[in-house]
Amino acid sequence: MIQDWGGPIGFDIATKRADRVRGIVHGNTWFWPVDTLMFEIFPRVMSTRCMQRQILEKNFFVERIMPRSMVHPLSQAEMDHYRRKA
Repeated sequence: MIQDWGGPIGFDIATKRADRVRGIVHGNTWFWPVDTLMFEIFPRVMSTRCMQRQILEKNFFVERIMPRSMVHPLSQAEMDHYRRKA
């Protein structure tokens, strides 16, 4: 099962180690080659203990990463939607 940022990583591993994969279930992800330094470093940095704390305690991903990653700015209503806790 691959989801979100795990999609590119999972697809990459699945193609390189196809002998170890029977099938893939994917949801809410994307896929294109992970051939730039940013796509190599980003998942490693985001999974560190420090960044996980920032994500959980300060909503870092929603407040900092998402607004800088969008082609079109998110509206206040859209940001409020992402800020809601489940």
